[in-house]
Amino acid sequence: MAILGERFLRGAPDLAIEVVSPSTRQIDLRVKRRAYRKYGFGEYWIVDPAAETVAVFRGEGDWLEPALRLTRAGGPQALSSPLFRGFLLTLDQVFA
Repeated sequence: MAILGERFLRGAPDLAIEVVSPSTRQIDLRVKRRAYRKYGFGEYWIVDPAAETVAVFRGEGDWLEPALRLTRAGGPQALSSPLFRGFLLTLDQVFA
């Protein structure tokens, strides 16, 4: 479904990516995640630069726990999404 109307956005995008900042950490991790789930986002990624982690929440299942959690300390890892065929982003690229 297209989300672009003539003057306003309608609906939710397929993917939201949130970069956690110290001043909005609790809002990013709790409030926004619940709101994105409520409004039908397909995926929500939380990027935490301080911990060098990415948590991926997907539309199916329980959004209280991430479907995937990657950490740069875990060695070479990459993000992909069923929403975007062929898309691959390494954690080294994210945190460069």
